[in-house]
Amino acid sequence: MKASMLMEEAVSLPVEERAYLVDCLLQSLNPPDATHVDAWTAVARRRLDEIRAGKVTPIAGETVFARIQQRFEIDFRLSPRGRGRIRGSSCIL
Repeated sequence: MKASMLMEEAVSLPVEERAYLVDCLLQSLNPPDATHVDAWTAVARRRLDEIRAGKVTPIAGETVFARIQQRFEIDFRLSPRGRGRIRGSSCIL
């Protein structure tokens, strides 16, 4: 199967299945190292504890995406095919 055909199939999947597929593909390119997984798990747990204890204030997802869009000039508006596009990139999100 050609990559373009595979992409057509993949983008038609529900978002959860696409996220799982992306994660699997990325792990196939760069398998996780147990040391790094443990380190990231510790960071995630610490951050969750900080939020629960009121030491930090979470930032709303909309705010985060707005900042990303401004910083990297990502166009989150939907293209005719229903996906966003990074300006200057041939990859369709």
